[in-house]
Amino acid sequence: MTQLYLGFEKGGPLTPVLEPLAHLAVFGQTRRAGKTTSLRTIITRAAEEGQADVVVFRTGTGEIEFPGAHRSTPFFREAVDWRGVEAMLWSFLGEKPKVYRTLVMKAVRGARTLEDVHRNVVAAAKKEHSAWARDMAYQLDQYFQEILPWLRGHELATTADFHSGLNVVDLERWPKTVQQLVIAATLNRLMEYGKRTHPLLVVLPEARTFIPSDSATPVKLAADRFAREGAKLNLFLWIDSQALTGVDQQVLRNFALLLQGVQTSDLEIRRVAKALEVEPRAVRSLKVGDFILHTPDGVRTIHVPLVEPKEETKVDEKERKQYEDHIAKLERNLDDLRDQLAEANRRAEANAKAAAANAVERIETAPRLAAVVGESPTDEQAAHMLEGQRFVLAATGGKAPAQKLHLETRTTEARLTAHVVEKHIDAKLDDSDSRLGALIAEGWFDAQKANSNVRDEMRARGWGSWIGGGGNDAMNELLGRFTEWGFLRRTEGNKKILYSAIPEAKARITVKRERA
Repeated sequence: MTQLYLGFEKGGPLTPVLEPLAHLAVFGQTRRAGKTTSLRTIITRAAEEGQADVVVFRTGTGEIEFPGAHRSTPFFREAVDWRGVEAMLWSFLGEKPKVYRTLVMKAVRGARTLEDVHRNVVAAAKKEHSAWARDMAYQLDQYFQEILPWLRGHELATTADFHSGLNVVDLERWPKTVQQLVIAATLNRLMEYGKRTHPLLVVLPEARTFIPSDSATPVKLAADRFAREGAKLNLFLWIDSQALTGVDQQVLRNFALLLQGVQTSDLEIRRVAKALEVEPRAVRSLKVGDFILHTPDGVRTIHVPLVEPKEETKVDEKERKQYEDHIAKLERNLDDLRDQLAEANRRAEANAKAAAANAVERIETAPRLAAVVGESPTDEQAAHMLEGQRFVLAATGGKAPAQKLHLETRTTEARLTAHVVEKHIDAKLDDSDSRLGALIAEGWFDAQKANSNVRDEMRARGWGSWIGGGGNDAMNELLGRFTEWGFLRRTEGNKKILYSAIPEAKARITVKRERA
């Protein structure tokens, strides 16, 4: 089961707080508790370490940003059944629309779009004899006149598919009515997709607006089902709100992780103390980033380090530029090598022709040399000389060469010696290098693994804690060494870095198990 790093426990040594992935709610006074910033810290770490994919709804004006996140188009599915239309009325009116149910049921007959439903409502109003029915139809008409232009004037997705990592659905400055429709539609659609292979966190800040304790909303209905059944499908709802008592308790009943931050209202402090079974002074003593963590295992106080996220887009751009420059340099080197090879071939061809010409020349001058030294050539030598002379005359157009040249042949031969230094590891399981070498030798890296997977395996075997940013950096350094030594292959893609074993390198690792 995925273990989330929430922070460290207060009141003693800096003990990391790890909890199983579950529905999570964060409460605290706005701008004093650091609840939204803490939530961002936790979910950003979970996304970066590949523990879960994340979808964040930004609904309030001026809410905190998530640098580097993928911007997802809001999803909305146009529902023309009476239940879907009634849910839309629910969010718009802020009250149970049961009094309109008969009119809605009639209006959706034969309708294919919301415009059809609207036209049917207007047409029905003209036929009604009851003043009450005409008033109800008039109210529905006003509703459709407000909501339909907004839906038609904005880009909306037809599928609720999200990228791996961190996603943001930006609904800032959208009417609350439309925000309710988009969030409820997304939650319902994710449930329809069935079980996911990788966990997905759906983050809803300021949940008091969408899941209030004192009124019904479409999001409340969708969130209640999401909280009850989502964990089985690897779907988890994370929320934050100013007050614990402001969110519907029926929905919160399914949340295993509750974080209560700074609260200054005496009335709310008493309510929190009663709900979490702690003393009021425990709530009053909290500082920014401090939270009372309530889980099925009990209550304790933790601190969440408030870390501002890096501008991932800038880091990615820098790395991309360095990679492109490196590739361009390699391509230039390759072009130079091609040119050198072509020049070597040209020189070799010219040298071969010159050598042939030199040989012919020597054959031609042989009789004269023989005459000088007083020797006569044999019949065989004479035949070769004659053939050489014919060749020379043919090459010179029937004229004897005016002068003789001595040609020297010189050939360039390129050679390369590669010195390969092999790293051999004796894995005695007494340090990080030996332990990682043992994992490679036993085949654990035959499938691709991320940084977080390796740290989880190390912790499971009792080989260190590897917690937090320090553990993440140390593991990156360890994996980098083994990649440079030729034991692992690094693969990048889809915002994740994965490592796998190089099969032939396993022979360079010897696992030695010694008795303690």
